[in-house]
Amino acid sequence: MKHRAIPRICLTALLSLTALLALVGCADNSSASSAPEAAISRPEESRPGPSSGPEASRPSESSPLSTGDYGAFLQFLRSARTAQVFRLREDRSGYDPLGRINGNEAFAALYDVFSCADCAPLESFDFGAEGLIWLSGVTGPDDRPGDIWIAPLDGGAALLFEIDGVLPNQRFFLSADMTSLLLQLLDPWLDASASGLLDGFCAALEAGDPAALARLTGGNAAAYAPLADTEILCSGWQPREGFEGQYILSLDVRRGGGLLPEGEAEWLVRLGPTGGDGGLGVTLAAPLELVGADESAAGSPAVELIGSVNLVFGAEPFGSPEDLDPGLLCEAVLVQVKKELHPEDDLYVFPGEEVRAIAAARFGLERYSGEGLACYDPETDEFSLYGRGAAEVFDLLSAGDDGEGTLRVTQRVYADPACIVPEKTLLYVLRLSSGPDGCTLLSCEEIH
Repeated sequence: MKHRAIPRICLTALLSLTALLALVGCADNSSASSAPEAAISRPEESRPGPSSGPEASRPSESSPLSTGDYGAFLQFLRSARTAQVFRLREDRSGYDPLGRINGNEAFAALYDVFSCADCAPLESFDFGAEGLIWLSGVTGPDDRPGDIWIAPLDGGAALLFEIDGVLPNQRFFLSADMTSLLLQLLDPWLDASASGLLDGFCAALEAGDPAALARLTGGNAAAYAPLADTEILCSGWQPREGFEGQYILSLDVRRGGGLLPEGEAEWLVRLGPTGGDGGLGVTLAAPLELVGADESAAGSPAVELIGSVNLVFGAEPFGSPEDLDPGLLCEAVLVQVKKELHPEDDLYVFPGEEVRAIAAARFGLERYSGEGLACYDPETDEFSLYGRGAAEVFDLLSAGDDGEGTLRVTQRVYADPACIVPEKTLLYVLRLSSGPDGCTLLSCEEIH
């Protein structure tokens, strides 16, 4: 599975995130639309809240629709200097950062194209349009911030721009297909943005600079402090073929400081959203073979089951599920019920029959009652996933089947969101059932 950082939000909110993003990522065909949302990882993955980052920059949909002043927009664009660039995800669950453009040359090129376009006012704009590109925080004259969205339409593209309340909700239709052209024009600056990030990351890694690494990864500087005892030399990188925003970094660990294996190695570096502003940063930097094993295990029933336990307990060893705190264990069972039986709906109150079936099949808890637990209502025989603070886990996993009905999953846990600084290693043992994709969690041991 992909490396994941689970933010400290309530379990209910986390489990309903997919449904929520589906709502906010797709607008209807009216002037009211959903807010752009910064990218999220298995989340698989720490993301901006409603008061910081991309969502905070969205136009006010309550303001009157205006035909706008296209000349004023062109004047703004002609002197613009910097912006973050995002693209709507294919599943419309949020916006992924493509990089930052700096300097007026990119905007001058955009001005040349836009000024030649045949524009007419729009009556609506769809924030969920496939292929939508978003230029966020465009800095123009007198440092007035602006935001520009371009979405494909039949026969052309829709342009929406907002300049710090001066030009609110300006919507135009462009007869040319501007979206692909926009990316072509921005590519050189986006490539430079990625190169700058990689250069900065290599420099911070070689210097063992905790503050710089924290800025680049959205992590905590204290987590990177142990890298001060390492000596690392980066010798270059190349794009990972077929994977946007991923690079193979060649390096030589001359002194591992008791953390990293010494010698020449290749790391996979992923660029993506980090920190509170949703900007581009380093989301993963780990040995290529470990990432490959993690990707192979991603989405498997065993990994999903371990994720349910991690969400509640964090990454901690236990002799058997029965040894765990009963109240927290009930939450983990309910998280698994939600995943397996109700992944697409908003149900968070589950009948006892479903809960007991999952408790037995996935956790080996036969005759599970729930009596005396806050999440259980004996009068209705229902369990409620009421939610509370969720644990934060940064990990890479690998799985191996011994061919005799036992599956062992190794979880390498890291102190930082990019999975650079190892913290500990856990070994989960699961029993494979005869049914398809069936497994039961038996134990978890700390092995390093």
